[in-house]
Amino acid sequence: MSLPLEGIRVAHLGQGAVIPELCRVMAEFGADVIKIESQVYPDFMRRPGRLDGELNLNNSPGYNEANRNVRSFAANLRSEEGLSIVRDLVKVSDVVAENNRAYVTRSWGLDYDSVKEFNSKIVYISSNGFGHGGPAGEFAAFGPNLAPYLGLVYLWGHPNDEYPMGATINHPDHIAGKVGVMAVLAALDHRNRTGEGQFIDMSQAEAGASMLGERFLEYTINGNDPKPRGNEVDYAAPHGVYPCKGDDRWCVISIMTDQHWVSLCEAMSREDWKKDVELINLNGRLNRRDELNQEITKWTIDLEPEQVMEILQSYRVPSGYVQNSQDHIADVHLKSRGGYVELDHPVAGLKLYPGNPIRFSRTKAIIGRAPLIGEHTYDVCRDVLGISDSEIERLTELKSIGY
Repeated sequence: MSLPLEGIRVAHLGQGAVIPELCRVMAEFGADVIKIESQVYPDFMRRPGRLDGELNLNNSPGYNEANRNVRSFAANLRSEEGLSIVRDLVKVSDVVAENNRAYVTRSWGLDYDSVKEFNSKIVYISSNGFGHGGPAGEFAAFGPNLAPYLGLVYLWGHPNDEYPMGATINHPDHIAGKVGVMAVLAALDHRNRTGEGQFIDMSQAEAGASMLGERFLEYTINGNDPKPRGNEVDYAAPHGVYPCKGDDRWCVISIMTDQHWVSLCEAMSREDWKKDVELINLNGRLNRRDELNQEITKWTIDLEPEQVMEILQSYRVPSGYVQNSQDHIADVHLKSRGGYVELDHPVAGLKLYPGNPIRFSRTKAIIGRAPLIGEHTYDVCRDVLGISDSEIERLTELKSIGY
């Protein structure tokens, strides 16, 4: 079976989430992704790894999820010979992907301006926190400080919250990774048609901010300064998260149309609502949403969240239940679609991982485990770079590779 990205080689100089997630998607669809890392300065996502209470770089859940199906090449980037070998790898690659601060790749001689001198057809994606150039171009950045910068944390909470709440999920990282895949594929398509490589400058903050387009328009077109609104919106009512039977159990209901409203009335056996002329249209429901939310809560509080979803979905009312981790793993629908895959890692053991959500009719993603640090160093030296065993031994002794 041929995969869509077979024949594409990616030199992966990234760490954390953005570039690893980009590279993981490409690897699962056939690209040969070679992650360059060091045992002395490993990807920081490896550092939470523990085994029997001790640091273990090969047992980090976050790293092992984000770096599936890639090959790990351990090279000492503080050694000139180690750097030379990495440059040789970049010479025979189609893509370079990195998310370091700007001066880091320059210090290695692996920034785009340097790389294009010896590989003019390279597609080079660089995704740092704030993009290149500008006053913040070389600032240190991680997801937790990017989300507040782009306004997400401010808008996340409820109107009466004492301070911005935010979320523990670093949305800019995960958004930028997916946007980055599209950018690389577009640049590869352009190269196929023109023979030209190019540089992709992708700001993680701007990738995240692009998801807030309606809030920008609310201000620039209507002159309204967007405020935290919790679960309320102007285009649907009732619309919210409602408590259900049990501890910290919730369901979601979203009445987007007048027909949804009629169906909700029927599902809840509320003929009085159905006959109430003020509630027939959205404006009337918006005016009385506090009252409606209280009444819906009286109904949901005695039901399991799954029951609420099943009842309302049977009436075609948009609804769902708020899943915790256990719910998610046990979800029958996700299981039936292969939403999770089981991978056996030599250190982490047999674990469940999210599947690849992209399903082609003719080609199936290959989902393999994450590499041990430096696991494929010698294979890459032999098979990709044509280095002899004696030279590999010499470079290992010098700690230029495998280090």
